[in-house]
Amino acid sequence: MLQSSIFLKTHSGERNQHMIKYFYSTCPKPDTSSEIGTYIQQIPFLMDHKNNLQLVKNIYFPAETIGDTGTTDSKDLFVNKIISDWLNQYSQNEIKQWLQKLGIVERIDLTYLH
Repeated sequence: MLQSSIFLKTHSGERNQHMIKYFYSTCPKPDTSSEIGTYIQQIPFLMDHKNNLQLVKNIYFPAETIGDTGTTDSKDLFVNKIISDWLNQYSQNEIKQWLQKLGIVERIDLTYLH
């Protein structure tokens, strides 16, 4: 369903915010030992900088040193700017922490050394 052409054509940063809020309300404590926590990690629900939906394990928060979309030769995927700006608002701090617990990290220069 999330990969259907109709869904992908109509999905936007604003709609992705609603989807993230829905998953957060469904599973506010990302416990991978729970069935719902495992399912959420297997659903591509987070929009990247190319406007495609990604699994949380395949995407990074952009760091200031990298910018909004990574380096030009980077194959890494970064959270969409609309989503990233929204998550950086103080009122969305709990949701951002929830995503970090699911496995999204900020991609910094040192991350490339590992």
